[in-house]
Amino acid sequence: MATSMEYSGVQELQKVLLSNYSNIITPRINQSDLVTVDVSFYLNSVIDFDVISGIMSFSGSFIFYWNDEIIRMKWESSGLSNITYTRLRFRDVWIPTIFVRNKANTDSVCQLASTAGSVSSTVTYYRNGLAMLVCTSVLKTTCHTDVTFYPLDTHKCNVTVVAGSLIQDIKLQTTISTILTDYTYSNSEWSISSNVRNSSDTPVSGVDFIIILSRKPTFLMVNLLFPVMVITILNGMSFLVPIESGERLSFGISLLLMFIVFLTTVLDILPSTNNSLSVFNIFVLSQLIYSCSLAFGIIITFYFHFRCGDKEVPKILQKMAIVILRKENKTKLKTKKTLQYDIRKDEKANFKDENEIKLKTEQSGDKLENTLSNITWKEVAKALDRLLQYLTAFNVALMIIGVIILGIFISLQ
Repeated sequence: MATSMEYSGVQELQKVLLSNYSNIITPRINQSDLVTVDVSFYLNSVIDFDVISGIMSFSGSFIFYWNDEIIRMKWESSGLSNITYTRLRFRDVWIPTIFVRNKANTDSVCQLASTAGSVSSTVTYYRNGLAMLVCTSVLKTTCHTDVTFYPLDTHKCNVTVVAGSLIQDIKLQTTISTILTDYTYSNSEWSISSNVRNSSDTPVSGVDFIIILSRKPTFLMVNLLFPVMVITILNGMSFLVPIESGERLSFGISLLLMFIVFLTTVLDILPSTNNSLSVFNIFVLSQLIYSCSLAFGIIITFYFHFRCGDKEVPKILQKMAIVILRKENKTKLKTKKTLQYDIRKDEKANFKDENEIKLKTEQSGDKLENTLSNITWKEVAKALDRLLQYLTAFNVALMIIGVIILGIFISLQ
């Protein structure tokens, strides 16, 4: 209070203000008029956010402003206009009943730890009738979570403040566009931003304070994404081990087991909600299927490579080998049409007899048929080996493209 104000004057003013004052009647001369309450919110810190349960714990201060016509009228008639403001006890005056709609632990915005707290808590009044109430609380609210883009997920947690009466004697509103975060403590896991809007989906007036939590992905990228990529690339490098050495199979199986053990260690970190399956979960599942496919392919390759030649290679495997190895054996696997054309060209230059040209062409075609059908098991193993290499190259290319897109997305945030 101002230094010109004496203690006795303030005491006299408070007696005048509280005489015949009711703390349960709205402070309006005309009781049909609404009490407009302006709400602001200072966020102190986000204590915890559980993605699985969707509960956010935070601390902050709500500031409520309203105009008390009864206090203003009494103040003007008291003759104590030199006093600019005073404080009255919480329990002696009218205060708006305010609740948090999406509560998880308590209804009231103002939490009083004890009876002593209710006695010492005050409302500040100004000479023009403006009242200000500050409530500092630790609250838990429910949130709708979406882990689709984990670990780049963003969650919106509404703190919906509503009037606690269905009589419609209070109108809640706000004049701020964002939550006041000037003194907010940073969170090690989440980046915090905000938005504010007047609530329109409640039967009574309310204000939505929207806390936007964006996960900081650096830790998870280093400890989850990159190890999976490294193990996947090492899986593909198993084809650099010569098949004759016999070490390729043990190398591939060891990497598969390493990948499975790694997944069991990070399983508790991955969010397990029923709302949606994250892209990262799909990525890990696809890499597990890829690693298992490589291990299975290595086993089949070994089986074909060391198989005895007493049994003819099935036609479907012959065709597969011909298609895959066509570029590597252009001379050996040249098509019949091309070979006939080459032979006809050479024979026309050396022979004049058309019958002799026809005979040699047919003999060359038969020779080509025998060549195409004479595919060994080792060639089938080589073709399968090449197919798995193509699969590895495709998978690595997709990962590189994904990392580039991910880097661009992070840089734009």
